[in-house]
Amino acid sequence: RVIKKIEAYNFKYVVLCGEFFRRAIIKVQEQKNKYVYLENKKKIMQFISSKVHKNDVILVKCSNNTEVNNFAKDLLKMRKIN
Repeated sequence: RVIKKIEAYNFKYVVLCGEFFRRAIIKVQEQKNKYVYLENKKKIMQFISSKVHKNDVILVKCSNNTEVNNFAKDLLKMRKIN
């Protein structure tokens, strides 16, 4: 259901993590968005560091029982560094 909701919009990148999403994006036949599957928070942060630019918007949806539960806080820290 989440992927179907995402497909209603146009995003430059949709970064996903977790086994559920890995299997779900394979099933989307005609993708409007560029899906990027990354295995962990470290890889997501590296991707964002190289792809996100000033004035870009990041939407974050995380689960409390994954390693990305402090992801938004880490993004804010990264913004202060850059």
